[in-house]
Amino acid sequence: GEEPRVLSGREATYTAGKDTGRYWDAGAANVHWVVSTDGQVGQGFAEALGRVRAPGVLVEGNSFLKHAGADFTVMVARPDRAQLKPTARWALRKTSALYLSQFRDELEPEAVRILLDELKSAGDLGKTPQTFPVYTRQTLPQLSAEIRASLAFKSTHAPQAV
Repeated sequence: GEEPRVLSGREATYTAGKDTGRYWDAGAANVHWVVSTDGQVGQGFAEALGRVRAPGVLVEGNSFLKHAGADFTVMVARPDRAQLKPTARWALRKTSALYLSQFRDELEPEAVRILLDELKSAGDLGKTPQTFPVYTRQTLPQLSAEIRASLAFKSTHAPQAV
């Protein structure tokens, strides 16, 4: 349509097995889904964000980064693929951490090194001006702590009105 659509609430956004369903199942209290064309992402994101009344927001996807900043950005890559989606490659320069999702119980350090080498040779990591930590399911508690620490630092160092 002419305008982006923002779906809100469990009834409008819950679908079992889809990301929005997983968010609700994990305990989310306020889920919004923006349906938009590429040219409507900024407007849709602003509308959805305007509906949120919470100290922190988790946003799935990366297209909103063209229109808004993020305090902490996690790029998710699959260990069985040595590449990121082309639409996500540009977002690596805004990435705070890389999370390697996995389908086995454990990712060996050698497998992580091989994956990162393959990503770098494909140009995915070679274009980033920074290095960032890499997390797996085993180090998920450390990633969670890193996100909390980043947000705590921001809130304690936010400009104060005088």
